[in-house]
Amino acid sequence: MGRNELTPFDFQIREQISNNLKKITYGKTQAQISQMTGIPISTLSGYFAKRSTINQVNAHKIAKAFNVHISEIDPRAVSLKQLNDWDSQLTPSHFDKVKRLESKPGWATDQDVLDLEEMLESNVSMAFGGEELTYDDKEKVKNVLTGIFWERLEKKKKKKEKEK
Repeated sequence: MGRNELTPFDFQIREQISNNLKKITYGKTQAQISQMTGIPISTLSGYFAKRSTINQVNAHKIAKAFNVHISEIDPRAVSLKQLNDWDSQLTPSHFDKVKRLESKPGWATDQDVLDLEEMLESNVSMAFGGEELTYDDKEKVKNVLTGIFWERLEKKKKKKEKEK
């Protein structure tokens, strides 16, 4: 059974890892790195030449040998600090957007979701009876608008299909 075809993301990761390894291990030969880490030279060669993607075990061995965080080698690895930083920036609005994305109709495209978000964000200052709506009330209104948006978009797409 053959291996999966590499995606552009895979190629980009290999490129970044190779560049990071060259920077971190500057001045050391692959033989020296192999002695320091216990990773075979042939395996290291694959990482440096972008023929293979490093695994977390080997990334950790190299990080430990060169006293760097694993994320400085493999951008897919994140530090606890990075996770905490990202977590502190999340708001209920982020989770609501994810819910809308996950509940999009099967026929909807990613661009349709972006269009929906743009429409919803253009209606941010909502008030009733002269008072600003609460966050929860705004989400209720956005949910109604989302339903209307999907209904109308579906009708529009079906009409276009019939015209073809």
